[in-house]
Amino acid sequence: MTLSELDENIREQLEEALMETISDFLSYKNYLPEKKHKRNILDSIIKETTDVFNFRLTDDENLGNLFDGILKEITEEMKADGLILPTHNHNRNELIGK
Repeated sequence: MTLSELDENIREQLEEALMETISDFLSYKNYLPEKKHKRNILDSIIKETTDVFNFRLTDDENLGNLFDGILKEITEEMKADGLILPTHNHNRNELIGK
């Protein structure tokens, strides 16, 4: 089932779950997610959707765009609060002294 085919209530729950998962990632990791992190987060959301609602959410461009939009919204709020997170590689390079 695609994102556009979802009932409004289920879509809202999906958006809330995705927002919470992205927020948790940012809080725990303290850097912006890369493609592999995005993939892992979306895979977990698809699995959770399958487990809870008994249908498989299609991993398509719309789902990726929803992820990107939520990430942008969260990072803009953080920026407004004076918080800017580095990328994963930037953070790792600081740890190894580059």
